[in-house]
Amino acid sequence: MKVALITGGLGFIGSQIARNMIQDNIVDKAVLLDHYGGFINPLMSDFQDYRRYRLEGIEDNVIIERGETRNSIIMTNLIDKYRPEYVIHTAALPLAKIDNLNAAEAREGSVDSTAGILEIINYFKLKDGYCPLRFTYFSSSMVYGDFQSEIATESHQKRPKEAYGTMKLAGEVVARGLAGFYDIPYTIVRPSAVYGPTDMNRRVSQIFIEKALNK
Repeated sequence: MKVALITGGLGFIGSQIARNMIQDNIVDKAVLLDHYGGFINPLMSDFQDYRRYRLEGIEDNVIIERGETRNSIIMTNLIDKYRPEYVIHTAALPLAKIDNLNAAEAREGSVDSTAGILEIINYFKLKDGYCPLRFTYFSSSMVYGDFQSEIATESHQKRPKEAYGTMKLAGEVVARGLAGFYDIPYTIVRPSAVYGPTDMNRRVSQIFIEKALNK
């Protein structure tokens, strides 16, 4: 049985990855680690919690585990229990602009947790030879800061302007450095302005549409 372990698995991106991997028969089961938290004030007039819809139709193929990715005991137990072929790290702050955002909070998801996961994988690699087919770290286009050209390629200069982008970039350095050092196959992804059904974090695309509808 092929398994994907997805941190932040109940999130907008994590749940969609789970759906795609299951429907495309890449894995049989997706283990979704999530802390059940939210990042938008639930008292906002237009707030809707769509998380219950994210797993419709794939409920029998997902296993939900509650916990924080930064908790090394939880991560060690999950990797040991499921021995996933794919470890996909999406758990982190979902938005650059969150009330009271600070560097320490941004660092936990993007830097500390990334290092912790890779160290745990390496522990089992040395212990009994286990290694996932691929570790994937989800970064952000915020690592670029202001685009210096119309199209930003992967080699575009990276000058983040706030805590979110700075820690996402730091997480890239950690992922690239440790995965390379431990000989763990890895991929870094930089999503930009994601949007779609069940997103409830008021990202930029949603804000544009809301303002257009309310004119």
